[in-house]
Amino acid sequence: MKKLIVLLAGLAVMFGCYTIVNGTTQDMSVTADQAVQISIVNNEGAVIYEGGAPAEVSLPRAATYTITVTADGFQTQTIQINQQLNGWFWGNCIIGGLLGWIVDGVSGAMWELDPLSLIHISE
Repeated sequence: MKKLIVLLAGLAVMFGCYTIVNGTTQDMSVTADQAVQISIVNNEGAVIYEGGAPAEVSLPRAATYTITVTADGFQTQTIQINQQLNGWFWGNCIIGGLLGWIVDGVSGAMWELDPLSLIHISE
């Protein structure tokens, strides 16, 4: 019985391939060529980061985000960071089967966040 439990635990870890390879978070670099304040809020309204740039922020893949950029004398700008289904998720389906799908789906590792775009601050 003990061997069966160890085997099943090992399979669950192995078949969560994308969870192992890329993890459940994605690092985002936020840079600016002037003094700005940045607020990153997830789709549930939780503030993930507030502060200046440059910053390196680790965002959980299982959410979408709104980034608000403010600077003295300039209009406030916002940008959406959305999710896309990562192509490796389908490969994991073939290799890891249903168990791999479940592990990557539950962990949020099946998602890839859009890369940050350049935000132009205008007066």
